Amino acid sequence: MINKSKEGDHDAYRLIIRETSPSVRAFFASRLNDFHTVEDLSQTVFVSAFKSLPSYSGKASFRGWLLRICRNKLMDHLRKQYSQSNLKVAYENEIHNTLGSHGAFENINVEKVEILKKCIQKLPDAAKELVKARYFNFESVTNLAKRLTSSENAISSKLFRLKGKLKTCMESS
Repeated sequence: MINKSKEGDHDAYRLIIRETSPSVRAFFASRLNDFHTVEDLSQTVFVSAFKSLPSYSGKASFRGWLLRICRNKLMDHLRKQYSQSNLKVAYENEIHNTLGSHGAFENINVEKVEILKKCIQKLPDAAKELVKARYFNFESVTNLAKRLTSSENAISSKLFRLKGKLKTCMESS
């Protein structure tokens, strides 16, 4: 079946998938809690294996070769998930440290509020709207990303840079 699949026989590859998919799904299910992620990664493994099939030499067992692909896909997934969650936590901590907790708003100096308003007005329109949506309308980064057809990381990065600009503007005023 493997040789037929290498020659482009899609029916043979479907049989390989049917035989090996329980092992692939079990590999991911034993390491992840989310059913949809297990399914997505399993599908990714089979697509990747199909594309890499010409490079399969047959020296190792096919199942072992396939499980190595599973391990690599799992590591990629976990790395991506880890970096996104760390970045998000870092940005949220920075927002909290810069703007303070809700209780700190009781002691805000009216003069500082006016300076902040002027600094916001100096921003380009798109940046102004982003700051207002996030910090005044309390729109989540996730919703902003969806509405602006951007990634959460991109929105968080923009907000981080904008906060720096506002802080610099306020300190210079």
